[in-house]
Amino acid sequence: MAAREASAALSGAVAQEEPAQVAATKGEAPLELADRRAGAVQWSPCEEDPELSCGTLLVPADPRRPGGERLSLAVIKAPALGARKRGSVFVNPGGPGGSGVDLVLLAKSMFAELRRDFDIVSFDPRGTGRSHALSCEVVLPPQPSDSLESQAAFNDETGRRIAQSCRAQHGELPALMVTSNVARDLDLFRAALGESTINYLGYSYGTALGATYATLFPSRVRAMVLDGNVPPQWFGDYLLELDAEGSAGAELALQSLDQRCRADAACPLRAAGVVATFDRVVARLDANPVAVEGGIIDGSVIRGGLFSALYAESIWPLIVEVLALADAGNYEVFAPISPTPPTSITVPGGVAVVCGDSRTRRPGLDYLPQQMAAKQLYPRFGGANFGDGIGACSAWPLTDLTPLVNAQTRNPIVLIGNDYDPATPLPWSRNMAAVLRPRARLLRYQGGGHTIYGSGSACIDGAVNHYFRTLTAPPRGLTCPALPMVFSAGASRRATAAADGKTMAEVLAEVAPPRPMPTPRSLPGRSLPGRRALLGRSSK
Repeated sequence: MAAREASAALSGAVAQEEPAQVAATKGEAPLELADRRAGAVQWSPCEEDPELSCGTLLVPADPRRPGGERLSLAVIKAPALGARKRGSVFVNPGGPGGSGVDLVLLAKSMFAELRRDFDIVSFDPRGTGRSHALSCEVVLPPQPSDSLESQAAFNDETGRRIAQSCRAQHGELPALMVTSNVARDLDLFRAALGESTINYLGYSYGTALGATYATLFPSRVRAMVLDGNVPPQWFGDYLLELDAEGSAGAELALQSLDQRCRADAACPLRAAGVVATFDRVVARLDANPVAVEGGIIDGSVIRGGLFSALYAESIWPLIVEVLALADAGNYEVFAPISPTPPTSITVPGGVAVVCGDSRTRRPGLDYLPQQMAAKQLYPRFGGANFGDGIGACSAWPLTDLTPLVNAQTRNPIVLIGNDYDPATPLPWSRNMAAVLRPRARLLRYQGGGHTIYGSGSACIDGAVNHYFRTLTAPPRGLTCPALPMVFSAGASRRATAAADGKTMAEVLAEVAPPRPMPTPRSLPGRSLPGRRALLGRSSK
């Protein structure tokens, strides 16, 4: 069934209802009926990979009405390889809006060690991927002038059009995509597999989903690992701070790359400096964009492309090579953008999740001055994370949220944070650990990149795999060293071209693009390109 047909079918059932709500004070009781009604998944070999099993799971569109209209979620399973299966590990790639089905299809080799004992299972969350994917076509207002008042009015009107268009095109589905409802779908998936407790591994936004599940269903958590944590204030009026703090993390990551390059005689930019070269290239292109086949290359292309590349620490040496080429006037690895402002945008389902989870509802004249100040403080990547979210969500209907609380799980929750994460800075993981106390354990990785489990750190992977198997949490204060970084012309490009050479961070960059927000005033294509767009021609 097409997304709009599915949305139309359920809009009549829920249009007269109050906003979706399952308050934290109600605990797990409202979900017990849905739990008992959960059906079994009908598995069959996946078309893309017959070794894996694919299927569908029916869940209530509105969790308050378990007997009402239902949504069909796409689910996937990589079966355990060992003789004695211990259960399943549920994985989520983040986003919001990332496809769990694609994650397992693309990264099954990453989970080979866990598959000795566990099935690896996942799903496309409601309103995304193969589960009634939501996308809203929005006609933009006329482009604004450069004045603050004009930009604020443009953003406010764009926010109104996003909210109106999503409601008109998809009925009640956008308002039902909040993380608390996805957590309830996850619990129904657990029940459908016949498992009394859950093992969970969540990346990036998947940490918000995991923490929400632990808040709603603490007694059903056996083991949980949250890698690259969003701040616990995700469920609050925090979009402005979210972007500013994330931009600071990206700046720190670039500075770390600069330091590692200067300390290595083989680094092509050891003398010139990574940061200095970045600034020089961006300034030159901002002043004089270069026309190429398919559009133009300006400073935003460099900023956006390299921010995306910072997600995978394994390709940081390739960033150096790309910058050196760009400094010499070679931009062939970058995806050009159109010089013409767009008249419409397509808003993906991840926006519905962000807006539903957030309490930020501010007019442009309220937040734009602070946002401009943050971009001056972090000029290289300011606005790169959720900079457009405040405007996109400004008129989104408010829903009742499930605030994160001290999760009373039987076993510790393990959190992982990277020192130089460009998207979810280490302090966010520390803050999440503090909220999920007293038994939360924080693993610190001294390197960079966004998320780390499955990316080659024997220290991290070993601690996580041992925890899932034995429920023995890593020692408090465990810190894992950064992986070595090899700088040599062409070596990193050849390494990343290998079909099986992807790290988990690189897989996540494809499955869950770094930036779910639309860019109303930006030129078409300015939403940050993934690794394929940045490196596609250079890695062939």
